[in-house]
Amino acid sequence: MTNTAFSLARTARTLALGLLLSALALPAPAAERDPAEILALQIDMAGRQRMLSQRLVASACFLSLGIQHDTQALALTEVSEIFPTTLNRLIRGDTLLNLPATTDPQVRWALQGARMVWGQVEPRVKAVLTGDASPEALRDLAEHEPALLTASQGVVAALTANLAISPNQATRLRAVDMAGRQRMLSQAIIMEACLLSRAEALGLDTTTHHAAITARTDLFELSMSMLRVGDDDAGVAPPPDIQTEEALDRSLLIWTDMRELLDPALEGQALSLDTLDDLAVAYETLLQELEDIVWMTASG
Repeated sequence: MTNTAFSLARTARTLALGLLLSALALPAPAAERDPAEILALQIDMAGRQRMLSQRLVASACFLSLGIQHDTQALALTEVSEIFPTTLNRLIRGDTLLNLPATTDPQVRWALQGARMVWGQVEPRVKAVLTGDASPEALRDLAEHEPALLTASQGVVAALTANLAISPNQATRLRAVDMAGRQRMLSQAIIMEACLLSRAEALGLDTTTHHAAITARTDLFELSMSMLRVGDDDAGVAPPPDIQTEEALDRSLLIWTDMRELLDPALEGQALSLDTLDDLAVAYETLLQELEDIVWMTASG
């Protein structure tokens, strides 16, 4: 793919996400489409929900520390719009995305479960957005994050269970799932680094956050290695083309710089406000690369 073609494709994908948010009417039945392509899109959308579950707590944490107020408030607002809208589109379908309604009973059950959990989280997000930056509000939201992540993972698991497709398609879709999980893991690492720093400032125990950031960093780096070359044992396809390989290399370079900023947190120490600010900026660059990797893997 040429640079011009890739830029156009990225623009089209960005517009598609905008349509996801703006198409609020109940869609009509979607046009005929390749089942593997539909499944890849569903896995991408459902996989992004895992990242959003971490992003909403990370943004709330940054807000509680006064870091990038406008940027983080906007991010939290976007999450509160994208998360329920994506659930609706996965359940009902979306003609603008050529996405049919979900008919598999296990997937519908998982989506309804995620919707119920979101119903418990949404008022807590709104409380933060209306100005409640208290430690209690952040703690309350953070305590509901694991349930939202679990529900989101349940949707992905239901989509990928018993794949009735060819072995080659299955390995590609596993790569799509893993690439999508990288978005979640990278945001979870940022979230835990912020929560650890916030907890230490309040004189609270940081053990849980330290263990979480260590485990998620290890998994992120292991998955990055698998995505760069593929893994026959895990049934994960290698990058579909040179553009995907280059995007993986770029993301690794960004991650290498971020990891240096994270080193104190990986040792169980709080990060300074300046370092957290730098991480918040660096993550947005990494997220764009990770989004591109998911899209290119799904389209390859």
